[in-house]
Amino acid sequence: MQSSWRFWMGAGIAVSVISAISYYSSAHTQFISLISYPAVATHARIVSPIAQWISNRKTNQKLVQTVAALQTKCSILERSLSRFHAQRAYLQGSKELHAFNRRFNLNGQVTKILAKSFTDTDQFFLIDAGSKDAVQKDTVVLYNNAVVGKVVEVFPLYSKVCLITDAQCKMGAYSSRDRAKGIHEGCNLKEQTQLKFVDHLSNISEGDIVLTSGNGLLFPEGYTLGTVSKVAPDGLYKQVALTPACDFERIEYCMLLPK
Repeated sequence: MQSSWRFWMGAGIAVSVISAISYYSSAHTQFISLISYPAVATHARIVSPIAQWISNRKTNQKLVQTVAALQTKCSILERSLSRFHAQRAYLQGSKELHAFNRRFNLNGQVTKILAKSFTDTDQFFLIDAGSKDAVQKDTVVLYNNAVVGKVVEVFPLYSKVCLITDAQCKMGAYSSRDRAKGIHEGCNLKEQTQLKFVDHLSNISEGDIVLTSGNGLLFPEGYTLGTVSKVAPDGLYKQVALTPACDFERIEYCMLLPK
């Protein structure tokens, strides 16, 4: 009996002690929570937003760097695309000339026409080839088999071409059908030239093709100048008007014939 009483008494004391510890522990926790609340609230209201701002700033900096890198790549691609379009335009525009050049093995230099002038005092092209490209004065300029003119001035980056429509451009020529000979020269009209000093006894007529005769040291024989559009008597000679074989308004490229 005494042992049992002691057991139950000890158990009661133990329960009381545990309850007291739990109570004081809970009270201590609550006290700590009251003390730490300002710090927690400050972290939520100040520290967390600052941390979030810093994180956002880093993210924005990365985005700015990414955008800058993409813009650089875009610029590179745009330049590459521009070069591609320029090369495609060159190949498409000069395709016929390159084919003619290869077909007859002329080793000509195909170049772009930069500017055109058609006035009543002169007719010329400025072409994108100069002394840097080994262009020489008096080089014959063609468009396929049609004569465009000759180089009269050479600059470092470009050259001036006097067209066959210019009154200063003259060369020996003949009609392909009956070989009526004459001197071809321009009239300062882009749509008309003339064949002068044609014998009045010749059978030259409208529709005949006029070619270079090769007389002289500049223009070789057999290149087309134009088609006879009108023939009229003029004493011992005939007045012969020609329509140039080349449409000078429309062409964008020409070929320099090696000397």
